[in-house]
Amino acid sequence: MEKVFKLIGKKRFFIMLALALSGCVLITVAAIMGVSDNLPGILLCYAGIVSLIFAFIHHWRKSKGYVILLVSSIIGFIVFAILHNVLEAMGVEIIGAVFFLIALFVCPPAFFIGLVGTLITGSRK
Repeated sequence: MEKVFKLIGKKRFFIMLALALSGCVLITVAAIMGVSDNLPGILLCYAGIVSLIFAFIHHWRKSKGYVILLVSSIIGFIVFAILHNVLEAMGVEIIGAVFFLIALFVCPPAFFIGLVGTLITGSRK
């Protein structure tokens, strides 16, 4: 544990841990409530994903990381949507459903976080 504290610092570690745990709790509550045609469940799921993303990017101060997140979320959405369609056509429905959920629940929040982060850090210069 001391190596982790030396590597990233105690404060950053505990912020990351709190954000990750809150994201897991939000996603768990969303799964319990159900996300099928249930707006509060869907919003909780998105809030959990946003919290998990913030757990890893809360220390970014330059726009380069946010631009990479923005572009990779766009590319990821396209790739995961194509993989979903290909796997559904091949009959591998479970893995196709996982790719669909990633494209639906992970890529859009990552896109908006990357966009807002790019605009905010880009305007500081």
